[in-house]
Amino acid sequence: MVIKIYSQNSLDGFSEAGTSEEYIGLMRQMKPDAAVFTEAYKAGTETALSKPVEQLESLGYDAFYGPYDEQDDRNDRHGILIAIRKPLVGDKKPRLTRIGKRNIIESWLQFKKNQPIHLLGMHLNDRSESKRQAELDDLFQLIDIANIPTILTGDMNSVHRADAKGKLFRKARLIHTLVVLKLWPKTDPTGKPMPNNLGRQGSVFYRLHEMASGKTIRRLESTGLKDADGQHQPTFSAANPFAQLDHTLISEHFTVRSFEVLPKGSSDHRGIVVELEI
Repeated sequence: MVIKIYSQNSLDGFSEAGTSEEYIGLMRQMKPDAAVFTEAYKAGTETALSKPVEQLESLGYDAFYGPYDEQDDRNDRHGILIAIRKPLVGDKKPRLTRIGKRNIIESWLQFKKNQPIHLLGMHLNDRSESKRQAELDDLFQLIDIANIPTILTGDMNSVHRADAKGKLFRKARLIHTLVVLKLWPKTDPTGKPMPNNLGRQGSVFYRLHEMASGKTIRRLESTGLKDADGQHQPTFSAANPFAQLDHTLISEHFTVRSFEVLPKGSSDHRGIVVELEI
């Protein structure tokens, strides 16, 4: 039995008609058994989901969605969406489940009388390693990968330490140090002032450095999960990928038939598609 899973950080793509059509087109083309969209929509734009949900239903999917992100200092909140081929939606309907201070979407795929597959879509926190670790503490209470076929997919905001593009992330650490010491330039090459440049860039570089520690992925894999992409192909940023932030992690019940990183689309992440045999 083969199952196809599509995972995409869609950069609030279902909030706008144009980008929504892009993802509906990909669903029509690839025909996955299930698809998880993180940053599916922005708070306050839920009404925009009515048309894509109808389109997904016309393609043979049931769609479930809800908010997952706590309000941060940018006043952003995002939603997560999962689309599951209708025959695979069993008695257990997808639901939002809290880990740390975020919701993930938890679902089960039912292939006839076979054991259900536990599929969890998530976007781990991008703000700090400590927040991601708190989310993992709760996540591990939900999964039983030894006994239940399990798939975790989404934007994990963590890379494998051995595949961390070391030079880039060492630079990120250096720039963060310069920011702390107030030695990082306050202007861009044209000489124009860059308001809040130090604090903003310092935060970005520090977060990149923490993601490069590989602690989150290492802890996930310590449970027996493995990355479906053994080559660790980069998924971020979409224009010039340099880091594998998006992952599909699988229990030992599965073998990987194929894995693909999609071409650049409208998001700042590239989507990933995996075919698994159970």
